[in-house]
Amino acid sequence: MHAEGRRCFSAKAYTATAVMVRRTLEAVCVDQGMDGAASGRPKPLFKMLEEMRDQGKIDGRLFEWAHELRSLGNQGAHYSSRSVTREDAADGLALAEALLDYLYVLHAQFNTFKQRRQNAHARRTAHRVPSPGAPQDSADAGQQESSDPAVQNEA
Repeated sequence: MHAEGRRCFSAKAYTATAVMVRRTLEAVCVDQGMDGAASGRPKPLFKMLEEMRDQGKIDGRLFEWAHELRSLGNQGAHYSSRSVTREDAADGLALAEALLDYLYVLHAQFNTFKQRRQNAHARRTAHRVPSPGAPQDSADAGQQESSDPAVQNEA
């Protein structure tokens, strides 16, 4: 949907671009499981976006962006005397792409980052050999008395 929106924009079909931005939002919601398939009744896009926000898949700011993109898509999809401008179409594409990046690219990148750090921490913890007389864990470290009188006075 997003790629088709870019092609529409390249062809200067700004109204069609807005419709494709809206379809991109719908596709994202369906991909994220917000379509109401379990109930057998499709949900309106606004409800799907609310559900994404309520489930923490998007925050309040991204919900606001998505709501405005939905509105732009409605402007393109329904006849009115207001046409979709080049600027609105360009912004719609950029904001939709930012939403896609957040949900699919940055989310996956963050999960990879977090997993790598957890694995490194686990390897360090598993391979650490305590020195003789060293506390066994960080909780024990705070409970051991220091032989340094300056440290004892601070305590």
